[in-house]
Amino acid sequence: MTQQYKLLFVCTANICRSPMAEGFASVLGETYGFNVQARSGGIMNLKGHPPAKNAIKTMKKEDIDISPLRSSGVYPEDVEWADYILAMEPKHAIKLREAFPKAEQKILILANFGGKMKIADPVGSWIFRFHSTRKEIRKCILGFLGELAKRDN
Repeated sequence: MTQQYKLLFVCTANICRSPMAEGFASVLGETYGFNVQARSGGIMNLKGHPPAKNAIKTMKKEDIDISPLRSSGVYPEDVEWADYILAMEPKHAIKLREAFPKAEQKILILANFGGKMKIADPVGSWIFRFHSTRKEIRKCILGFLGELAKRDN
């Protein structure tokens, strides 16, 4: 039986980093034979905005289309749904822990799984910054999934 995980990715506005992570999650999950479902949200509670144009462009290079995604806040039903909540920066994790103290154990910082403290926000930057953010997100998700795989064995 395939191991299933529900992952919630969180950044500031939910238009750059977390939609990119959401787009990657199920594809990268297959690397480990996992069935990964993903959602994303932002602590800014921005609603209904498409991902940044450069986020869409950089993910298209991976054959992943995130253009249908729309920004959202982080709601109790998302927190309840998720097995793990992966924040892009420590400040996101702090806000999430304050808002959802019962979920503290499942709130993690995604960057830590790639040896970093945070995945910097590329909003408003050149496409090259988005490419490097995409690479960081991929590395960190693979690191996280690798830890899950070790735990499951």
